[in-house]
Amino acid sequence: MMNLPSKVVMYFRVTYVQHNDKQDKCFMRGTVSRRETRNTFTALSSVKVYTTCTGLPSIPAKGEYWKVIGGAEHYLEDHDGFERHIFEFKSPTSIEFQIPNTLEEVKDFVAKSSDFKGIGTVRLFNIWNQYGDTEAMNIILRGDVDKLTAVDLVSEGDACTLIEGFKKYANLKYAKWFAEHRIPPFVQQNYFKMSAVIEDEHSGEKNTLPSPPQVISDNPYHLTTLGMPFRSVDQLAFTVFEKQLNDPNRLVAAVNQVLNEQVVPRGHTFGTHNQIFPHLKSLLGSDELAAQALMQSEEMLNFRLGNDGNYHHGSLYIMQDIIAERLSTLIHRKSEWCNFTYPKAISLAFEQLPFPLAPKQVEAVYSSLEHEISIISGGAGTGKTTVLRTILRAFSELKYNIHGIALSGRAALRLHQSIGFPTKTITRFLSDEKLESVDSAGEHVKHLVVIDESSMVDVPYMSQIILHCCPNVRFLIVGDHEQLAPIGAGKVLYDLIKSGLVPFVELDQVQRQDESTGIPEYSRVVRSGQLPASLSNKNVHFHVCDEHDIVDKCLELYRLNRSNCQMISATRKTTFELNNRCQMEFNSSSPELTYEYMNQVTNSGLRLNDPVLFTRNHASKRIQNGLLGELSTVEWSGEHYGCVQTQEYDEPIELIPELIIEMTLAYSITLHKAQGSQFPIVIIALNNSRMIDRSWVYTAITRSEQEVHIVGTKAKYNQAIEGGHRGHERQTSLQSTLASAVRRKSSVAPHGAERHIRAAKKEIC
Repeated sequence: MMNLPSKVVMYFRVTYVQHNDKQDKCFMRGTVSRRETRNTFTALSSVKVYTTCTGLPSIPAKGEYWKVIGGAEHYLEDHDGFERHIFEFKSPTSIEFQIPNTLEEVKDFVAKSSDFKGIGTVRLFNIWNQYGDTEAMNIILRGDVDKLTAVDLVSEGDACTLIEGFKKYANLKYAKWFAEHRIPPFVQQNYFKMSAVIEDEHSGEKNTLPSPPQVISDNPYHLTTLGMPFRSVDQLAFTVFEKQLNDPNRLVAAVNQVLNEQVVPRGHTFGTHNQIFPHLKSLLGSDELAAQALMQSEEMLNFRLGNDGNYHHGSLYIMQDIIAERLSTLIHRKSEWCNFTYPKAISLAFEQLPFPLAPKQVEAVYSSLEHEISIISGGAGTGKTTVLRTILRAFSELKYNIHGIALSGRAALRLHQSIGFPTKTITRFLSDEKLESVDSAGEHVKHLVVIDESSMVDVPYMSQIILHCCPNVRFLIVGDHEQLAPIGAGKVLYDLIKSGLVPFVELDQVQRQDESTGIPEYSRVVRSGQLPASLSNKNVHFHVCDEHDIVDKCLELYRLNRSNCQMISATRKTTFELNNRCQMEFNSSSPELTYEYMNQVTNSGLRLNDPVLFTRNHASKRIQNGLLGELSTVEWSGEHYGCVQTQEYDEPIELIPELIIEMTLAYSITLHKAQGSQFPIVIIALNNSRMIDRSWVYTAITRSEQEVHIVGTKAKYNQAIEGGHRGHERQTSLQSTLASAVRRKSSVAPHGAERHIRAAKKEIC
């Protein structure tokens, strides 16, 4: 052992990192770098750092170089017969990111990063040999292509790869400034994602934006748009930047804060004066400042003041306008039917049916082919799947590229199984190349986007889908507007239907003539807002019990057929209790999933063979919020700590701490997590929650394929059905925005189209 000074300086390369913004904790492990020549411990030396996330200049990543300063504890650890020196820092004085500088560091960094494909050791050696350590890296960070290409073997493509790869680290020269001002790393990351250059739309001239310290010093309230709470920014603005109470930027940020807290979380896209003003007054401290804030924000277009005196959320207003403009164009366009092509495609699609379609189903087929945008809705068992398959066969004959999308992974999988065409989640669809009317070979292509389970799609998602598609893309929207409204703002499907402007067919007749479960008929009655004549009917069973007995009754039913059951509840409290009771009774002896977190072995609370649910999106891991699976192994393997097997993917998902932290038991799940999925048997815990309305009960019932068990009181059930669909009461302006857009555009159909459509219908029907 050696005596260390009170202030130790260590440079190290990160080999392992875990951070948790919620707990404000970060643990880093790394190997000591030779950059600190006075430090004699290198290859057999390791650094461990325990710190907070708040003080970090950025979120650390494996392979990066960091410098840590502070008090350290020194000890030895045995590693396969070799002694390794460990330097452990707890709450260090300073921790800073270091851009790789020496040739050795850069070679190691480039080799371990996916951002530098094709950049080999020889090219790097030539650059460093010509310019030296400091100048070589400065040239790359400046983006000096000419100096890089002046080096042997370095092409323009290689130069651009190096520049782009290191570009995201260029802003970290401001990281120390951010850390000194206690600005959280996630806010910094959001800032650094922004482009440092803006291009003039008229002249094309590119102008470099001011540095982060300049921007934030001038307007610290800019940080609220990057996720920092208003009151935290307020404190920073007053104490560090000496801003005044009536600073215009402060007033505008306060209005945004109120809109984002009081309007958007409730699903609204606008708020009334009575909903906005009291909260704004509370935030700013006076009526006078609140009134000034509203005037200032309107001038800066942060919200739009409607003719009715309502405050429309700025970005949501623009998103609704994007939706309305595109859909109004599609509404006024009709397909160019010829005498042969479309009737032939429809005939071929109909010939493959084992039985004739009902009149409403036929109408839905023609509506979808006749119009550039159309909606098909209907409850369980009304034949939406049959109609959709028929429509898509016809579009396939017409040489359309068909893109099936749905919000959840399970919904996308079910759509694929139903239609036989490739499907994706909306998130994956938006990450792919935009849909264009001409392909890379210059050939004209036709696209149809099918949005399934569209009741779940909110205004932001719908606007993103619209912007991802060129104006010639057609849309077929499929869903049930009586199901739960989206989690996010708006009620797109409901608004489009109620506008009366988008071609719409509702399938209202149960088509499953051999249906013995009774679920479609039962759900249809609930959907219409009526109380079923009998609370139990066929495979729908109502179990009357007191509120405090609901959990026990659900467990009693679950024991009868665990392998095919899914319990659904409204509140996290009931879900938590059901999950704990189930694991204790059915799986308490299985090995527990453990993992290394913050340099300690942590128990996850999950056990082998437990059903599990992912509660956050992790796009790089193919994981979406709501993905269900089973914990198939809990064995450690390298950096992985077990696997989850899902229906969506053949290969199991390998678990890392960041995933495990966001996993929970799934014996019981909330209905929002179940929406878009179906299960053989569903047990519904109908507890006394304000969340439960008619749409909740109806959606829960329709999650079942074979059998439903509703557990609760008659009073709560009656109240939910008779109370209506609260999601329909959301304050939105999409209907009026769409009506205005339609009025501005011509409604003349393509010449001759109507005559050909009528002739084709007459011939086939």
